[in-house]
Amino acid sequence: FGLHNQRPGDAEALARAGGLLCHVHVANPIGRAFPKPKDGEDYARLFSVLEEAGYPGRISIEAKTENLLEDARTSFRLLDGMRRA
Repeated sequence: FGLHNQRPGDAEALARAGGLLCHVHVANPIGRAFPKPKDGEDYARLFSVLEEAGYPGRISIEAKTENLLEDARTSFRLLDGMRRA
């Protein structure tokens, strides 16, 4: 399931899935890149939907990179900050 360019109501359906969710992957859908600040995607929405669903699990980044260490650090800071918000 992807939240990018989905039909109206898809995010709400994901939120209603609640206990059915067992694993979540995240990436910027443009080029399947690591999430980065100001890359045009609304990652806060993902966290909001997962919180509404009661999802207690992990979120993995599944993305392409040319610089794993730099991209991983940047993405972790971004996503961890949203998780803690």
